[in-house]
Amino acid sequence: MMYGLLIVWYIFIGLGVSLGTHRLISHNSFQSNSVLKYLLVYAGTPAGPPIQWALNHRIHHKTTDTADDPHSPYFGGFWHAHCGWYLPTSSTIVAILYAIAGPIRTLLDPFIWKGFPEELPKDLDAPLLKLMSRRPVNFLLALSHLLPFYFFYVELGWFGIALSWLITVLFYNIGDSINSVSHLVGSREDPNTEARNFLPSAMLTMGEGNHAEHHRTPGNANFGGFDIGYLFLRIMRLIRMVK
Repeated sequence: MMYGLLIVWYIFIGLGVSLGTHRLISHNSFQSNSVLKYLLVYAGTPAGPPIQWALNHRIHHKTTDTADDPHSPYFGGFWHAHCGWYLPTSSTIVAILYAIAGPIRTLLDPFIWKGFPEELPKDLDAPLLKLMSRRPVNFLLALSHLLPFYFFYVELGWFGIALSWLITVLFYNIGDSINSVSHLVGSREDPNTEARNFLPSAMLTMGEGNHAEHHRTPGNANFGGFDIGYLFLRIMRLIRMVK
């Protein structure tokens, strides 16, 4: 039962980041009703405040693997692209410590991101989305994702804490690998970008590891190949939750 909860926790956050923060908020690649939209955005809050995440991601697409890219392994190195850019730091040691920080990172992340600008693109200028992107609120939303720590401690003691820490380290680093590993390992589709398709990554990231395909058609909700995120969207479409 408890181990099943670990998997549900991982998938919930993974779908939130992939579908809510990335495909919906950053790219408007599908439409959903408000309930599902903000549930997905909430699920993705451990990745950071949604508006700031989306704005940064749009810069990444405009400047991919150039000196202006916020997180390219070709400009700044692997660990800077992996997670050092959040801080920001060029120190490999600091980036590695941040990579294994797990729940500590959940608590720190909302205060590391800069606030969003007053002038926003129309699609991001929504009252609830702006509220969820403000530091105090984003902190509380991200903090709520650490509730499983309590349940695992009650059931399994300190071993439960260790398992919970491990799963947070995993979902952060597997997500961060899209900025680092997925620009270094796998097959390329466009000679103008280093974005790669890498099946093991796609299997662990709800389809995000089909990164070359995503960069080829960033507005497409279907990342091709093995894409659990798009399968979920197809199910939601059957029950008229998305279109």
